[in-house]
Amino acid sequence: MTEKLRKYAQLAVRTGVNVQKGQTLVIQTTTDCYEFARLCVEEAYKAGAGYVFMRWNDDPISKITYTYA
Repeated sequence: MTEKLRKYAQLAVRTGVNVQKGQTLVIQTTTDCYEFARLCVEEAYKAGAGYVFMRWNDDPISKITYTYA
C-alpha cells in the first residue's frame, strides 16, 4: 500500500501541483492523512521545492475552536 501512496504523492506533486524548483508549497490536511502528507512533502523536496509548509488540522480541535472562539 505504501508504494501506491508514494506513486500517488509523486503524481499529485509533480503533475497535479507541478512544483517547480525553489517554490514554496503549502499542504493543508487533517492529522488522519499524516502518512500521505509525509510522502507529499518528500516528493515536493525531490521535485526541487524550496520549502514545504505543513498546516495540520484536527477535527476535534476545530470543533472546539468553532464552539468557543
